[in-house]
Amino acid sequence: THSAFPSKVSQVARKNRTRIVMQDSAAGSYATSLAKLAQSVKSLDVISRDIDKLSQYITNKVFFNFLVNPIIPDEKNKGILEDITNDAKFQPYTLNFHYILIDKKRIDLIGEIFKEFETAYNKLTDTELVVVSSVVKLENQISLGPSQNQCN
Repeated sequence: THSAFPSKVSQVARKNRTRIVMQDSAAGSYATSLAKLAQSVKSLDVISRDIDKLSQYITNKVFFNFLVNPIIPDEKNKGILEDITNDAKFQPYTLNFHYILIDKKRIDLIGEIFKEFETAYNKLTDTELVVVSSVVKLENQISLGPSQNQCN
């Protein structure tokens, strides 16, 4: 996936370990925490897929406005997110993370957190995003394997 928004992520390498550093943003702090947790429980790829799926819901303005509406009780929001995550078979960590955002009244940052998480994920997995232009129509997502990632 590609994000049009710039990120505030920098990468620091130490003794064969990569540490992601977010700068001056609550969304960055939450994204870093989720990325570290996902990596520590060896679920980085799975949680990233969960985030990608949930991003589709969040981009729906009606759903997002419902989720961030302070009049809607937290338990109602949690119930809706639980239904979505159960139907999609998300990792429990993904659901618990969203519960934290609701409890801390930071669910309004969810879109920014997802963008920052994507950047952190790409750094942790050494993934680089590229833009491909072609005169021939291409599929929406093209993945180049390790042997195909060099231009001649």
